[in-house]
Amino acid sequence: MNEKKQPPSKTPPFEKMLDDLEKIVDRMDAEPPPGLEESLELFEKGTELSRQCRQALILAEQRVETLTKESGDPPSESEPEEENDFDDDDDKPF
Repeated sequence: MNEKKQPPSKTPPFEKMLDDLEKIVDRMDAEPPPGLEESLELFEKGTELSRQCRQALILAEQRVETLTKESGDPPSESEPEEENDFDDDDDKPF
């Protein structure tokens, strides 16, 4: 039971932020729709949550890359390719 306690974070856990963001989207899609002021407040909160979620994902990706490099494991085969496959239609007539 000698677990390390992490210092409290200023941002909520990723899953909570994502859940809150989904609730905002549901409210904005609700019938009857929210009024202008509520819509603006929801949009502002949603934009901030989206930014925080994106930042959390970036940090998680960086941690995975760091751990992968430290362990000496080769990159995963399932990593997305960097190239864009949309331009491969040059040889197709349609």
